[in-house]
Amino acid sequence: RLGPWLDSLARSPVSTGVWIDIAAARRLVTQTAAALEAVPIVGRREARRWRALEVVLDPLVGFDWLTATISDSPPAVRVRLGLVPTPGAD
Repeated sequence: RLGPWLDSLARSPVSTGVWIDIAAARRLVTQTAAALEAVPIVGRREARRWRALEVVLDPLVGFDWLTATISDSPPAVRVRLGLVPTPGAD
């Protein structure tokens, strides 16, 4: 699955790139938020930030991946979502 994405990076001067497994990221964000909520010294504000990220990821969970690339020349940002739904996602 990464082949076409890596090929496109080879043809462009990318300064930064990320590939995110959306379902795995969502699980990690949920677990982190729960852990922060369990530690009173951290504070509710930090836990709310993680819960906000959880809300952002929720509608994307039906996709397999998200990529984002930033190039310097020409200056550009490109974000793509995987088009193949994760099995069992509604």
